[in-house]
Amino acid sequence: MVDEPPKPPLWRRLTVVEWLVILAIVSVLTALIVPETQWASDGRIEFPVRVVVFDAEKAQPISGAEVALTHLSPVTEVDKIPNPVPRNFLNDLPEDRRHRTGDDGSVTINYNFNTGASNRSPRPRAHLRWEWVIVRAKGYGTVVIPVRHDSMETKALRELGELIVPVGLMREADIRMLKASIRNQDDRSRSSL
Repeated sequence: MVDEPPKPPLWRRLTVVEWLVILAIVSVLTALIVPETQWASDGRIEFPVRVVVFDAEKAQPISGAEVALTHLSPVTEVDKIPNPVPRNFLNDLPEDRRHRTGDDGSVTINYNFNTGASNRSPRPRAHLRWEWVIVRAKGYGTVVIPVRHDSMETKALRELGELIVPVGLMREADIRMLKASIRNQDDRSRSSL
């Protein structure tokens, strides 16, 4: 019996093309198994916010209204805003953060917004929903509203030139009448049940 020479191992018998196919399969499997890289970044952008304050009933500008912008975390601090908002709510903010509207009922405030980006949303976005406008005027109720309800890409923000936040205020006497009217309607609807 003639001894046959030993066969070379399998890896030596494969051609270059076969090796490339194996490499491609291993690469695809690795890409499917290994999770994508996760990253996040943050920063700030200074941007002008024009707050326009007006009488909600007459649509007339309110001059001398006190306006402030402040950061309130949507997770922890928004629930701390009292309802109704007391007149002294602005007093807790430093004097340099409070501004007054001019004769046209508006004031422009340069404000620093937090920004962020991540692997899921790689374009930088300004977190506008975490910044709130507080407005009060003599004879009117105090209002606290978000600058916007969602984030906005910083590129789109720059294209705008400024953010405009309209704030309509009701006279305190009108608010009391409205509340009384609502209470009367509630009482009538309960009594009809």
